[in-house]
Amino acid sequence: MFRFFDTSFEASVSDVTALGRFALGTEAIHFVQIQSDISMRNHSFLVLVLLLVVGVFGVDTDVVKSVSVMEGDSVTLHTNLTEIQTDWELKWKIQDDTIIAEIDGETNIMTVPGNKNGFEGRLKLNKTTGSLTITNIKTTDSGVYKLKISGKNLAESEFSVTVRGVFSDDGVKKMSAKKGESVILQTEIISIPDNVIEWTFGPQDTALFKTDRQKKTPRYNEDDVKFKDRLHLDTKSGDLTVKNINSEVSGLYKVKIIKRTHTLQKIFSVTLYASHRISGSAGTGVSVICVAIVLACAVAVCYWKKRKQSGKMYDDDDQWS
Repeated sequence: MFRFFDTSFEASVSDVTALGRFALGTEAIHFVQIQSDISMRNHSFLVLVLLLVVGVFGVDTDVVKSVSVMEGDSVTLHTNLTEIQTDWELKWKIQDDTIIAEIDGETNIMTVPGNKNGFEGRLKLNKTTGSLTITNIKTTDSGVYKLKISGKNLAESEFSVTVRGVFSDDGVKKMSAKKGESVILQTEIISIPDNVIEWTFGPQDTALFKTDRQKKTPRYNEDDVKFKDRLHLDTKSGDLTVKNINSEVSGLYKVKIIKRTHTLQKIFSVTLYASHRISGSAGTGVSVICVAIVLACAVAVCYWKKRKQSGKMYDDDDQWS
């Protein structure tokens, strides 16, 4: 048995059979197996030697991570932790040291005061890892976000969040298409070099595409037959093309761009408009016809009034003759 984040270190030798590499978050603890003979009994045993312990928390303490998003995006700031330990206290603060979210590992109580002060319910805190998500981000959310983890050990990290441009007004980009047309869901990101791209569809977040950091090739969900031969993914930008739109494939599309320090999420709502919707050229023709009808009616009314007045004048002349 091994215990990390504590002063004690215990190992059951009978359970150890090979050279091990034990990973926690992004860091690792390496051990070397040493075999030896003990006195006259010529028995083998394993001695585990601790070579290196780096970054127990998996949190960078000296680097300010830059995060660039668009208004309407959602962004998750990663802690790189697998779980919050019972003797830890985790706090998220903004640049004026106002606490916006916190977790007490001992009591297992999570609070998000920022939702009542400034963020209006747009903050989500992962109770297991402590990662913080800001949904439907606004330009006023730009600034420095500070993560502090305290307990037997102390770790701090900072994220500099910048909001540039507008993706959507309310967190969902609305798009429409005629039945049978194609629609391109654009992430508005020029290049996604080594990040994971994940597209999902519908309220159940059914997987559509996911790329791999190492292989650089997208994996398509072949089990969902309604999307067969309908999808094309641009692996450089993350843009998704949906072909031959119909009611089955209209709805909510979500894309996650998973970076090492944070995750971006964009949401699209694709709807169908009626097939009888008038195109631009047809609409112009109809408008011309309507104007012509109105003018013809106006001429007819004027002619009728003139004829009526002429008839009345003739009646008056007859009375005086």
